[in-house]
Amino acid sequence: MIIEFLGPPRSGKTHQIKLLRKHYESLGKNVYIIEDRIIEKDVLVHVHDVWKYNVLFFNKVLEKLTYAQVVLKPDLIILDRGFYDAFAWFHAELLNNTLTKEQVDAAIKFYESFQKYIDKAILIDVDIPISMSRHKHTGISGITDDYIMNEKYLSCMKKAYVLLKKRYSSSKICIIDGNQDANTVHEEIKECLGL
Repeated sequence: MIIEFLGPPRSGKTHQIKLLRKHYESLGKNVYIIEDRIIEKDVLVHVHDVWKYNVLFFNKVLEKLTYAQVVLKPDLIILDRGFYDAFAWFHAELLNNTLTKEQVDAAIKFYESFQKYIDKAILIDVDIPISMSRHKHTGISGITDDYIMNEKYLSCMKKAYVLLKKRYSSSKICIIDGNQDANTVHEEIKECLGL
């Protein structure tokens, strides 16, 4: 089974992935997580070169997913940002005027072809002030954070997720309100997955 978590920065994806991993491992399942923060370190292009950065990032996701499926063969693979999220990230760059419509359309056409491997996608949506507050609280900072953790970019992300919700079926993507407390979010995720 392959589950993709998507959502804006500081929506709580990483925390919820850890909780879900713990749940599945308690059932004796082997879980492999493809973490966005790990992939970011493998992308050897500056985040401000948004076309190359995003293409390389999502290609690394594909590479790690293929490796997990072919070599590791775990019971569960969890993507912390994947092929549904590619739609939102490329569209955010379009809304931010850093990519052209032609670039975004080409990327979406390519990455949508890999969505068939995702059994369930979970969008944790969160309001911009909550995202900003969580960012301030975590103290995490880096080149990517410096680029995306601001009102203008998060506003582009929010609009991109609205487009994503309109484009994809609710049977494939569960939408979770990430403004709620972590335990409530976790229970809703479990319900979405039929656990």
